[in-house]
Amino acid sequence: MELLLFIFLFALTFATLLLFNYFRKIFMRQQEEILKSEIIFPHQYILVELHSLFNPKSVNAIVFLSVGTLLGLLLVHTGAVFGDHREDFIFNSALYPVLLFLSLPYVQSRLEGKAWTLQNLGKAVYEGLFSRNTLFFTGISAAVMAQGVSLLVMNHLNIVWVGINNSVIAGLVLYKMYKDDNTIEENTLDLPENDEENTI
Repeated sequence: MELLLFIFLFALTFATLLLFNYFRKIFMRQQEEILKSEIIFPHQYILVELHSLFNPKSVNAIVFLSVGTLLGLLLVHTGAVFGDHREDFIFNSALYPVLLFLSLPYVQSRLEGKAWTLQNLGKAVYEGLFSRNTLFFTGISAAVMAQGVSLLVMNHLNIVWVGINNSVIAGLVLYKMYKDDNTIEENTLDLPENDEENTI
């Protein structure tokens, strides 16, 4: 029963994060008008994002999201080892996402110059977890958020505690998505333009 509740809450949390990111993009873009249909039908964005994520060509994306989700689920259940729900306040908090958010750039910079020494599998893991780590981070974050809400439903956690920690985690996820958008835009702007000398 708890597993079914977690799966439902994880799917709901992941969709909610995508929805928040959608509205962030709308209100941050450089346009004066916002179309009424963009506010009324935000689910279209979620469907497009899910379609691109679960595209058969995006096997790596699914793998890294799944790895992040399973790792997040294992981390939040660390408190259950003690057999007492008092530890849930520590392990079901923003602790893991914050530590991961702060450490990923450092680990990426340390491994960046050594990536060539890894075998093919090692390179895939490096590129997925460190070079393109938003899905991995989102998987862990959504798992922690969903488990916190699950324990709230079962009266093991306080609603204020869950609300504060989930707000912090959601803010970190949205910030990483925002940074990814900026990186994509910068890479697009860095591409050579089609000037007259390059035309035939």
